[in-house]
Amino acid sequence: MTQLWLKTQYVRRVEKHKNHLLTLKSDISLLNRDNGVKVILEADESKWREVKQTDAMILHGRIQEASSNQQPSERELELTCTCNKRSRILKVTPGVFPECELCPDNKVPTADKRGCILCPGSIEHTNVTSTCKACSGNHISVYKAENGSLSASLRCLNCTEGTVPSHDREHCIPCPLITSEGWIGNCSCPLHTHDTLDGVCVPRVGLSEWPDERATYLLHYPSGEKIDSYFFRLYLRSSLYLCKQKNETACQAVANMCVMVMYQDDYRASPCRVFHDLKHIPTSSEGSPMPWLYYGDGEASTVLARRKINFQYSLDPNSKNSILNLTATRFSARGHFLDLTSTSGSFLQLCPESWLGKDKGLRFGSRYTHSCSLPARQLMSLAETEFLDLYLQYWDGSDSMMYALPVLTLNSPGNKGSDESQWQLTRRLFLIDKVSGVRADVERQRSIEPSIVRYLKSLEIRVKVQGPKEEGRIYPPLLVVEYGELTQEDIQANVPVALHFSVDYNMDNNLYHAIEVSVGVLSALAVVWSGIETWSYSRRSGKIGIDLLSLGQLALFSCGNLANVFFLVVACASIHVLFFYKGQSVVHVLLPSAAQETLIKNYVIAAFSLKIVEVVYMIWHQVSVEIFLIDWERPRAKSSIAHPQSHKIDQNSVDQPVSIWRTYFVANEWNEIQTNRKISLLFQIILTVFLLKIVGLEYWSIPDPELHTSLPPHMQQSRLSPTCRFAVGVIVYMTVYLFQWLLMVGIYERYIKNGIQDFVDVCSLANISVFILSLENYGFYIHGRSPHGFADTDMQTMIGQLQREEDSMCGHRGLLPGTDQQTFQIIVPPQLRTYYRRVMSPISSIVQTTNRLSMGTASGLRSKMAVENVDKSVQAYHSMNRFLSAFLEHVS
Repeated sequence: MTQLWLKTQYVRRVEKHKNHLLTLKSDISLLNRDNGVKVILEADESKWREVKQTDAMILHGRIQEASSNQQPSERELELTCTCNKRSRILKVTPGVFPECELCPDNKVPTADKRGCILCPGSIEHTNVTSTCKACSGNHISVYKAENGSLSASLRCLNCTEGTVPSHDREHCIPCPLITSEGWIGNCSCPLHTHDTLDGVCVPRVGLSEWPDERATYLLHYPSGEKIDSYFFRLYLRSSLYLCKQKNETACQAVANMCVMVMYQDDYRASPCRVFHDLKHIPTSSEGSPMPWLYYGDGEASTVLARRKINFQYSLDPNSKNSILNLTATRFSARGHFLDLTSTSGSFLQLCPESWLGKDKGLRFGSRYTHSCSLPARQLMSLAETEFLDLYLQYWDGSDSMMYALPVLTLNSPGNKGSDESQWQLTRRLFLIDKVSGVRADVERQRSIEPSIVRYLKSLEIRVKVQGPKEEGRIYPPLLVVEYGELTQEDIQANVPVALHFSVDYNMDNNLYHAIEVSVGVLSALAVVWSGIETWSYSRRSGKIGIDLLSLGQLALFSCGNLANVFFLVVACASIHVLFFYKGQSVVHVLLPSAAQETLIKNYVIAAFSLKIVEVVYMIWHQVSVEIFLIDWERPRAKSSIAHPQSHKIDQNSVDQPVSIWRTYFVANEWNEIQTNRKISLLFQIILTVFLLKIVGLEYWSIPDPELHTSLPPHMQQSRLSPTCRFAVGVIVYMTVYLFQWLLMVGIYERYIKNGIQDFVDVCSLANISVFILSLENYGFYIHGRSPHGFADTDMQTMIGQLQREEDSMCGHRGLLPGTDQQTFQIIVPPQLRTYYRRVMSPISSIVQTTNRLSMGTASGLRSKMAVENVDKSVQAYHSMNRFLSAFLEHVS
């Protein structure tokens, strides 16, 4: 009963692990026969063997307790007991271990262990085995007679021509196609109809498409070099023949040689021609030993748009779904399966630097870039020639899945363009090929070193994420590879070799459409607004109809408004991308594609270019503004001016002239406030640079879903996202600007100093008004007439005037009686503008004449004209001053 319980428990455990086992030795390329997807369960072959070995040890202990003539079963997937090789089976009862009996010393158990038979020769005994040494050479051991009964003793029979004894010498088997020890016994290769290739007897008619000619083994390189490959001479034809005989290892070797010629199947002796009829995704119903090497012609778009990967990736760094898990099957150049291994870390690149946090490069949603330059000799020592089939490993519920990844080889002519219908997708790649470029030498059979070495120059993993509604699902990732070449001269010279590896993510979104629509709608509104501004400008300029100047003004206004639209749209779009990309855990937004970033960049350039046009126009307009300072001060008799008591007054003196220094002082103050701002430009630049460089906010633009204030080691070579850089720059600059503006308006101008209001106060103290004509019939007016009637006085009088204002003992400063309003926008009547132009014309002509003469050398003439010009200028100024004073007094 104890034995029955033990056996039942072990058999159940065996069945449990057997159901979770995937045998890799059969054909690893068949993992993806079902539309590219096959379940890979958690337990692999190594784990199963470990479990079996552990259970066998436990079972062996139980056997020792029950009987000394039993041993664990040698079958691969069976944990039970059988008789050892010195015993025969006496009785078999279902559910319990068999009963065994030890054979006599002169006998050995039969193959089925149902009896013991006499050995005519010597017998080798151990504790658990008995081996009869009666038969040798080309003979097999027979223990049954012709009628099927047990013979009295073992007999030795000679195998016939074309057969050899099996390993256990119980059967005659056909001669093998391959032998590593030469043809012996009844086996031989007929050389008149066959060729011996690498120990393989190959019929000549079976390889008529690949004759034993130099052209069959010739490799063509893009540099124009042609290599008679020793590797191809040694293994091509034999592998092709064995592959036709359904030898899976040979088929893998042929596939490797197809990769070595860059999948070129357009010449007669190409090994890729074997796969000509296999350019499609294999199915589980196919029993061919050929590995999956090609996708169908023109199927690239279909393959890359499949929705078979039922797994949701996350941008949350703490989630196990935030890493792309890649798995590779590795084959030697001869086609032998090496292992199934994870490709995390630096497995897919030849750069020797290890990744700090080796899975960071495969972080989902992170644009990773790593490049290096290696000496050619160091590159040769890094890796051996191996071939890889890559898979994406993910989980579907509790089942581990693997999806075959397509490869786009840029060295193939049809794969260099962007037209996916012309692409030929494949499955296999290599990191370095040091075997195919070894030149065959007639005398020495092979050269010492490879004449040309191919290496993986660039590998880019392109991952396309499905739409936002799919919540993190992806399309099949695409591996884009490009191989480089090194000649023996390059290796001897130890030239530097550039290597590149990158991972890129993109997703179809409406960002491009949203930017275009927003720009289109807002640009139309901007042009309409520019038309309104042009109409207002024309009305203020006194124009009645539309002329070329008006159209030019419309273009200038449109430049400024369109610049604002472009900048606003791309800034909002960039900030939207930055916030959502850095803040999401479920994928809704990824970084813009190269085309979208180019669009954003072009709009930014256009905005700055148009803004430059607007700034140039603004400067020209500012220097074209006409300003007239109205002096309200009137000449006073000397007796009416306050003097110290000790000062004697001449009663016969004339009126005191009006001082010009007040006017000069106001003009100087006006010049100083021309560059007055709501912010400090120096503080703005310093604080912006401090936040970006010192605090490290510029690293928010790293193409990684996380926020960083320093450059992560694994992103040292990754280019900062232009969109995120623009967004971070706008955010930081506008934040600093808003902070300064609030500080200036809310505190500084209210409690400390207001430059514009101070200028108005200076005008009132100086008894000077400012008449500003920005356009023909439009301008501004600052009323600076002193409520005291005069300002050209001493300090004591001025302090007394201010005290009277504070005590409300005089009139208000405003233009209208009883008001304090001193600043106005004005619409100038045409008659006033005509009179102003007529009165001021002498000054304008004088300025133009002086400018022309200043370019010459007639200094005497300029001096004579200077005296005359001063008289005309003073007369014109006084005339205009009296007119404007009378005009404003009439208005008030």
